[in-house]
Amino acid sequence: MPHLPDPMALFRLKPIRAARVSEVSETTAAAPVPAEERINFHIGNPLQDARMSSAFLRTALGLDIRQEELSDAEPEAILEHLGWEAADRPKLDFLIRAIKRSAPYMPRGGYSPKARHPVIEAFCSWLEHQQEALHYDTGEQSGRREIILASGGIGETLRVILFTLSSYLETMPARILCYGYDLLPSLKALPGLLFEDLPADEQLACERIEQLLSDQPSTPTFLVIGHVPGEAMRRWLRLMSIEWPLFFIEVNNAPNHLSLAREARLVQRVIRLLTPAIFSPRLHLLSTVFVAGNADLLSAVENVHFSLKGTPSASEVEFLVFLLEQHLASAPQESSSAMPEARPPFEGLMLAGAAETALPHLAEQAGQRLDALLDAHAQRLERSLRALDDRVALFARRVQSTWMDQVYDEFATLEVRELLDLLIENVHRPETCQALQRSFLSAFVRHQPQYQPESCLVASGSSRTVLGILGFHCGITEVVIPDLSWSYEQCFPKVHAVPLTETLELDAEAMIARVEELCRRDPAWRQRGAVALNNPHNATGRVFSEDAVRKLLTYCLEREVYVIDDLAYQNVAPVNDLPEIKTVRQLVTEMVRLGVADERCADRVITVHSMSKTDCLAGARLAVVEIRDRELRQRFAEINAHIQPNIAAVLICYLFYRGTTQAVRTYWHLRNAIYSERTRALLAAVENLPPDRNPFHLEIIPPTGSMYPLLHIGSLPPGLSLDWLASSLARRGIGLLPLATFARTEKGFETGRTTFRLTLGGVDNAETLLAKTRRLLIDLNRLIAEEDARYNRKRLPFRPVGNGSSRSSELAHAVEPVAGRILQHCENSRSCRRLMAMPLLDGEQVRREFVQRYAPERLEIFRTRLLDRALIS
Repeated sequence: MPHLPDPMALFRLKPIRAARVSEVSETTAAAPVPAEERINFHIGNPLQDARMSSAFLRTALGLDIRQEELSDAEPEAILEHLGWEAADRPKLDFLIRAIKRSAPYMPRGGYSPKARHPVIEAFCSWLEHQQEALHYDTGEQSGRREIILASGGIGETLRVILFTLSSYLETMPARILCYGYDLLPSLKALPGLLFEDLPADEQLACERIEQLLSDQPSTPTFLVIGHVPGEAMRRWLRLMSIEWPLFFIEVNNAPNHLSLAREARLVQRVIRLLTPAIFSPRLHLLSTVFVAGNADLLSAVENVHFSLKGTPSASEVEFLVFLLEQHLASAPQESSSAMPEARPPFEGLMLAGAAETALPHLAEQAGQRLDALLDAHAQRLERSLRALDDRVALFARRVQSTWMDQVYDEFATLEVRELLDLLIENVHRPETCQALQRSFLSAFVRHQPQYQPESCLVASGSSRTVLGILGFHCGITEVVIPDLSWSYEQCFPKVHAVPLTETLELDAEAMIARVEELCRRDPAWRQRGAVALNNPHNATGRVFSEDAVRKLLTYCLEREVYVIDDLAYQNVAPVNDLPEIKTVRQLVTEMVRLGVADERCADRVITVHSMSKTDCLAGARLAVVEIRDRELRQRFAEINAHIQPNIAAVLICYLFYRGTTQAVRTYWHLRNAIYSERTRALLAAVENLPPDRNPFHLEIIPPTGSMYPLLHIGSLPPGLSLDWLASSLARRGIGLLPLATFARTEKGFETGRTTFRLTLGGVDNAETLLAKTRRLLIDLNRLIAEEDARYNRKRLPFRPVGNGSSRSSELAHAVEPVAGRILQHCENSRSCRRLMAMPLLDGEQVRREFVQRYAPERLEIFRTRLLDRALIS
């Protein structure tokens, strides 16, 4: 019998490399420092301020936003002002909680092992209180979580899992078999995965599985199970999985005793995707998904979920908790009486003899004939009304297929209580969720008139989801971006970065040159490529010059190149005002009006308008995308339709945007004013620091837009790595990110090697930030001084390299000792820093020899951590 590989070995995953921000976050959170004393300048949360959440709540409830005495800290006063009953208090509490908790991002996986969310408690209770209980680790002791949360429904979560397998499986290709579940055609194009649909008949499906496993025993196989299989099939699958590399992904909401996870030795080979329908069938459309199973695979799924979609939606989790706590998950049932219904006596004429019984009988017959006649007329009338309803519904569908459905608010006359009751009562009806999304769009475009309502779609999952769909499913596979931008590599297969100018300005000429070069290499590039702009900019905090943006737009539109406006910070700036920072769509509209651009070419502009930072709702995970290109919009809509909407996020955003223009703009103005307060606090901390306590000339550069100041080290000692400093500070409870973290080009690394990116978001007010920034400046100066004191510059003798045929061997001989020492100590930052600071060898050819021979894959690490002009510049 041929030797078969270990089945579990074929499911081994590649190492997961956590993002730098995650490393800093985890180290900072684990520091032995009280939570209130930690400095979280690395987390991109929006503003978390009681003034903001209270102003949002007042706007959503239709109250005067200027009534500051009505704050979310005083729900009783709001309840009385609205005239609501005491029984309505849970609804108000839900809105308050949803708004406040939708501001920050949820943790990865939906919860922290140290503080389990109530929804995790409810899920664990469901697992344990069944016919056969099952226990999954939530990581309190082990740190390995066997339960995580996802958003977007079963189909979207399965998309994330398939991306995980395509990206992290060591043994490829892998086979995906589908039993009772239909995958989207676009998912079947994922690299490294082979797809096949199995017959509906259990016996035939089992025979096909056995044939595939026996023919290719070294191919890891994943069986997606959409139906609950019978007991015989479950036992057969268990036997097959013990002998062959067969893994299970259940998407059928099976209880424990019907799940393959309950079979002996299979709990680590089953991933279960469970929707809120496990609590009540009416909740099957909610976005939250519980993912339970193998901790290693779930860790990779969590990482991919963050890359493609960000963290789960906080508003959806809060809505589910509200429904469960208030016992609103089950449909109200009409009570029926157990008493039999008796016929009433005949109370007519008082007659003797047979007439006394005959008349009631005749009366009963007449009544029955009259009832039958009325029933016939009622049925004819009902049929007529039904036909009329069908015509009205057809007309409504025709209206909804045009742009009119986007500008009609179907819930404009409902007050908040009524709308919430309607949503709870109809949470199981897709048409209700669709109507709420349409009403949200109608309210949204009133405040954003530059968008065409018929071209807009609601995207649940924020900008990451939109950009990921465009990049992986809609044919836009390459983007040209300014360097030091957000991580677009997570959403597009290929990214071309162009350095910014010395003043961190958009280099329009260089962007144009890169696009020209790509089009020259491949004339079809413009069909799959795009230019992506994020203005105001993350991570530099700059507002790009309007002239530079216009120049780039003119070039792209003339050549029909897609332009993606990643609009995450519309009019966000640390000023006591609400300035207009023109978006790409607004600039293009002006260009069309002035005749500079063609209206048809203007349809190549795609806007991804996120509510995360603009409305301080990062945890809600919601965005609006405008795609005027009809074909591209249709492709996007097909994928987006299979994502369950974050309906609670849509609800709170709809309530906000149906407020008056003055209220919404006042809220945005307040946002900027608070950013301004915090910026002044940071600058005051630097100004108040005596020069002798700031020997390395630390300065803070305020942002001109977005929410990211820069901390620049004016006198950074040679060879000192900001990356190493960030790690050391994180261990002290100070979270900072080097600007070079966002660099892709050599010029970008050089620009960012002396600068940290800060943030104005989070919970700390201006007074707290002033104290924490002073501590940061003092600690950072002390840390740099300590490292500089330990630093001893060593000089090695330099032997000139000869010419001729022996040049390569002499180069290798000259590089060998140094390269060996660097590679040997590459994980020891202090040793590496000292080595890299030595003026070892000169010449571009020596540098290339080192890179090619020893560490091409570590070039980025050397640049970010150990950059030194003596070796790399």
